[in-house]
Amino acid sequence: MKRDQLVQWTLHEVRGRRDRAGEKHTMLVGVRDLADGSRRELEAFILDPRDPTPFAELSPICEMAGSRTNIGVRITNGYVLIEDKQYRGMQIGAYCFNLIVQWAKDHHADRIVEPIEVSEPADMDPAHRNAFYKGFGIKFKYSQEAKHPMGVGESLRMRAGELRTRSTEDLSGIRSINLVSHLVEGLRCQASSQLMADRHAADYKELAFPQHDGHFR
Repeated sequence: MKRDQLVQWTLHEVRGRRDRAGEKHTMLVGVRDLADGSRRELEAFILDPRDPTPFAELSPICEMAGSRTNIGVRITNGYVLIEDKQYRGMQIGAYCFNLIVQWAKDHHADRIVEPIEVSEPADMDPAHRNAFYKGFGIKFKYSQEAKHPMGVGESLRMRAGELRTRSTEDLSGIRSINLVSHLVEGLRCQASSQLMADRHAADYKELAFPQHDGHFR
């Protein structure tokens, strides 16, 4: 997805996991919808002020997409997973997937949701994954031959209009931030910091090179 084509940017404060009380992150989410409603693409980024990487080179922590197909509507681009483990358990995946589900309900309510196939995860509890999808109204038929009873399966037939979206209360770990207000406040802080630096520089100059009339004081 080309970032200069994104239709909407939103800014969010993300609380850390329960084992990291007090930790907070700033997340930027970009959503691009095709004009005919046939596709939605999403990218999410964690913005770290200590990271000097230019935004154009910053890797997203989450990429998702939904698309209309010949037979229905697809709500995943293969998987729904936060690759970087340090950002799991913060509802980031649920927040982003919720935007894809909302798009499917709004634009393709009567279409059949294409089956979501799941396999034995290497680093995730299958029961946790099942609970994630269940929160969106998605149920699975699991293979009896897998090691875990919820390890391998396929989602049951349903229409997009039957999907459930998550409420703000459900996703309480993520708080929206007014992007314009945040930008204005950042510029004010930058200007204030520059003013303070100029004052310190003037004070230092006065102390190091005092003005006098030719006699020592």
